[in-house]
Formats: sequence, structure tokens, C-alpha cells
Amino acid sequence: MAQGKSGYSDLCKAIGHIVINWSATEQSLDLAVSTVFRLSGGKTLEDELPRSLSRKTKFMRNAFRKLPALSPLAQSGMELMSTIDRCAKQRHEMVHGALACEGADNGSWYFIKLDHGQISIKRDTSQSLWTSFISLEVN
Repeated sequence: MAQGKSGYSDLCKAIGHIVINWSATEQSLDLAVSTVFRLSGGKTLEDELPRSLSRKTKFMRNAFRKLPALSPLAQSGMELMSTIDRCAKQRHEMVHGALACEGADNGSWYFIKLDHGQISIKRDTSQSLWTSFISLEVN
């Protein structure tokens, strides 16, 4: 994709923002999962520390529901896990998909991903990327 294209720089900034901030999000989740698992009764919920992102958010949801120490945080914690899951899917599509072309409608970009023999095409705008990740930061 030519760098002179309208909005390309904004798209790169949005994806860079996602990549840089996603590591902080995952590290924070890792710290929370480890703390709950080791110090707050999480070993009663799982036999081993969850490693994948989907298992971590599932573990934390279960912990918010079942561990008394986390009950004051349950509502906001469940909302945060939903936001992380939603953003994780969008982040995965943008980071692992190949930028295909700029769409006919201004500001839209198309990403193509070959996954297990299936092709998925994702249309997004840098504005919607910003919106998703800004909501993750403020929650």
C-alpha cells in the first residue's frame, strides 16, 4: 500500500497504538490472573494457571462469579473481560491480516486473512480501531 494514500498514516498510527498498548493490557491481565490464582483462591477454580487469552478471561469471569474476595469487583470485572475479548478479536484481525486495499468509501480499509484454508475479509476504519481501544483504556 502506497504511503501517500489518504488515511494510510492514520491507519498505521491506529494499528501501532493497538500493538504497543496491547502488551500492557495482556501483562496487566497476566498479573491479575496470577494474583487471583496464587493468592485469592483461584486454585480452587483451575488446576493450572491459564495461558491463552481466552482461558485467562474465562478464568477471571469464573473468579468474579465464585470468589468472595472479588465480588465487589464483579460487575466492572465482567465488563472489562468482555471488552478485552472484543478488542482481542479486532486486534487479531488487524495485526495478522494483510492489508489488501483502501475501500471505495473514504477511510475504510480491507484486511484479508487466510486461516486454516478459509479466507476472511475484514473491513474497518482507523476511527473504529481507535474507539475500541480507547474504551479499553478508560474502563
